[in-house]
Amino acid sequence: MAHYPAVARCQQNGHRGNRGTHHDQIPDSLALLNDNDLREDARRFAQKKLGMEGSQAERLVRAAFVARDANILTPVLGVAYNRLAHGEHDPVRFPLQVALEEEELEALMNERDKLFSERDIMKVTVVVCSAAFLQGHVQASFNSSSLYPKELGVYSLSGATDAENIGAQWALGGLNAVPWFAAAILGCTLAPVVNNLFGRKGAIAISASLILVSSIVSGLIPLFEKDYTWIDRWRLLFSIRIINGIGMGIKAVSTPILASETAIRFWRGSFILAWQLWVACGLMAGLLLNLIFAATIKSNDIVVSLMLGSPFIPAVLLLIFIWSCPESPRFYMQLNSKNYNPKKAYEELRKIRGSCELLALKDIYLLHKTIEEEHRMQQDTQRRTWGLFDLFTQTRLRNALISASTVALSQQLCGINVSAFYSGTLFLKSLGSKGNPIVTALGLSFGFGAVNFFCGLPAIKTIDTLVHAAAYAPGLGPIPFTLASESFPQSHREIGCACVISVNLFFAGLLSIFYPRISDVMTPPGSLGLFSGLTLLAWVLVYFLVEETRELSLENLYHVFSEPKGKFAHLKYRRLLYLGRRYLLRDKRAKDPADDEEGSFNLEGFEISAETRQGGTSVDGSRPVSHVDPRAPVELVHRGDRVR
Repeated sequence: MAHYPAVARCQQNGHRGNRGTHHDQIPDSLALLNDNDLREDARRFAQKKLGMEGSQAERLVRAAFVARDANILTPVLGVAYNRLAHGEHDPVRFPLQVALEEEELEALMNERDKLFSERDIMKVTVVVCSAAFLQGHVQASFNSSSLYPKELGVYSLSGATDAENIGAQWALGGLNAVPWFAAAILGCTLAPVVNNLFGRKGAIAISASLILVSSIVSGLIPLFEKDYTWIDRWRLLFSIRIINGIGMGIKAVSTPILASETAIRFWRGSFILAWQLWVACGLMAGLLLNLIFAATIKSNDIVVSLMLGSPFIPAVLLLIFIWSCPESPRFYMQLNSKNYNPKKAYEELRKIRGSCELLALKDIYLLHKTIEEEHRMQQDTQRRTWGLFDLFTQTRLRNALISASTVALSQQLCGINVSAFYSGTLFLKSLGSKGNPIVTALGLSFGFGAVNFFCGLPAIKTIDTLVHAAAYAPGLGPIPFTLASESFPQSHREIGCACVISVNLFFAGLLSIFYPRISDVMTPPGSLGLFSGLTLLAWVLVYFLVEETRELSLENLYHVFSEPKGKFAHLKYRRLLYLGRRYLLRDKRAKDPADDEEGSFNLEGFEISAETRQGGTSVDGSRPVSHVDPRAPVELVHRGDRVR
């Protein structure tokens, strides 16, 4: 039976069915293996790497054929096994190598159509949501306690001079900024090392422990530090928040990586979105809890103590949930690493894919081949200083860094985190002194947190079906952590994600320290106007510098970031001119710049022409492909609504 290799990269704008697509997969090295080579390669991997023999090895060979053919795109086969699972393929007219059982067909269908198709993936989801909830709860703690500057030791007493009041504003900003600076500079720097030593689970557990301890100590300071001067209380809180920030930095890097590495690629965006969505939920819940404290307790010291100490509760829950969570299989598949252990990776996949052995075998082999291909493309890479130098010297890594950092910066430019950090202060200044302004300000802040959370829910649906830019607004910024965790290859994922998130957290620190003074000088309406202008700047940066990554496997993002960033930005500029002429000026003769880039780079993705396929070169042009069937039909390539 002839094998039809999918050597043409598919466009990312084709026709959809349900949640999955019939083509959104850049071909990997599997597509270039004929039946005999695939059988031999899979059997060798099973025996040498997984210690399988006999029928076990043959089951992996069987799964390897499913991995190769599941996403092949040709006019004849469609998407082979995935089409078969959906009842759209005729196995009689076009027989496939593997006959699937009914439960295997159902499992293949569910992985595309159901977000939580596997039971144990819920354990990972609970950990991701708990870690994000903790992050939001800590933000609520900082936000609410800022309404009690005297109890924090940063408020000038009555009769203070203007200089003393300005100093108090900077002191409050510094107290709120130090955890973010510590997270960006110390936490994100330590995160790759901690991840390498203890894995994703271990890193999250360590970060939760740091936040747990720092929250308890912070809560005790207003109760037991009554005889010290105010400045001493400020110094103690300042020091403790450094520890808190280190924990938040490690957690902010490790959790999105765990989510992205365990999620099924069709649902990776929705899965990682849980991070930002549950940050918003934690913020909402924390503000509600703090509102109850302020409304029911008369002693300000006790109120502040409870506000500062309450994050220890979600920290304890996170430590409990992480215990039963599976480790990331990709953590054990890092080539040239002491952690490399395909057997453990397969064991973790069996936990995640517990309902169907075929899926676990398919995924471990697919993971092996794609990481192997990724490693081959970067075979000359030297990991210096944890790969930090490579992020600035290699085109693929530099482009990923620019794209992800642009989105991370844009989240801060839009000002949403200023509202998350200082919504109480913002409302307090607007309310004046009528009634109980602190309780009212906390009530309005809770309303803000609720809007943040509930408006993020639609992004679960849209983030994998629309471009990331379109999903950015509903979640008030769900994309930075998504893009940071998925843009980098396995060899540089920890350090790349750490650098991007450090950008996000560092600018969060800058906003925290400067906003009290900005708000005082410009007034709240003026400061909101400032961030409106910065939001427009963020839109421009995202449009020209950020590529699309939807529904591609992590290892297949190499080609998305391989073209020069200047060329991408230039094409986006031409695309903008085209859209203006076509839809504003109604010029039907305007030519889409994507049509000028036949067989190579274009605005939506990449493709390899039929001539390249028939000429016998691989997708990246680096080696001949001796076993490509020249009888293979020319693949359909989608361009928006057009099929060529």
